[in-house]
Amino acid sequence: MKRFNLITAIVALILLTAVACKKSQVKTPQLEGNYKGTYQRVGPALDNKTANVTLTLNTGKWTGQSDIANYPALCNGTYTFTRNKINFENNCAFTANFNWTLILSGEYEFSQTGNELKITKNYGNESDIYRLTKQ
Repeated sequence: MKRFNLITAIVALILLTAVACKKSQVKTPQLEGNYKGTYQRVGPALDNKTANVTLTLNTGKWTGQSDIANYPALCNGTYTFTRNKINFENNCAFTANFNWTLILSGEYEFSQTGNELKITKNYGNESDIYRLTKQ
């Protein structure tokens, strides 16, 4: 009888361990679509001007436009997700006559509430903030 209880306890422990170790699946955000909104680089020493932007996300590819040249520097490229981060690769070549940190490229945090999408990137005491609405 002791052997039966020992085997039962071992099997139960194995099952509990298997269930507890099962990785939870990270759900891929559903952000595909056409977005319109604003871009702003904010910080204590900046004029914090606002640009009107459009951004289209479609199956890992993106395109974008701004009403102010190179603020931000949008064009086209690819994107991937990691948890609450989105990583943009920009496929375009840019001239050297502006601040290249304005290029949409690299890792950004994002949050989504309904049709509203906020994308941010911090540079010390400055931040890029995209506030977009799905069209």
